[in-house]
Amino acid sequence: MKKQTLFILGIAVIALLFGLSGCPTDDDTPTTNGPAPFEGKPSGRDSGTFWGYSSDITVEITMEDGYITLVTITTSGGEGHESPGIGQVLVERAPDLIKTQNSIDAVSSATCTYTRDAIKTAGQQAIDKIKAAQP
Repeated sequence: MKKQTLFILGIAVIALLFGLSGCPTDDDTPTTNGPAPFEGKPSGRDSGTFWGYSSDITVEITMEDGYITLVTITTSGGEGHESPGIGQVLVERAPDLIKTQNSIDAVSSATCTYTRDAIKTAGQQAIDKIKAAQP
């Protein structure tokens, strides 16, 4: 019984350590060990829109020298219009994830597929527009 309890406790500690390793930090400053800048180091601001679970989702992205510096996500139905507790949580958390990882793919593991796919598609539209506007 004691060995089984220790085994379960050990698994729980390992799971916790792996879970925390993917959490974004408060430091948004890109470093040499952090995410690489986008090729061509584009700068600019643009947006894209795509249908989510129950509303249009608009992702506005600002880039400076190849780094995503600001991400704003809005829904056509107003705040809280995506599925509460599921898609809406991603709408609220995705901007920090995308900015910290300097990638729209930062939301790839989210399980709310309609909202996730809308954020990825709209975000990629914005990034593509910014890249296309570069001299």
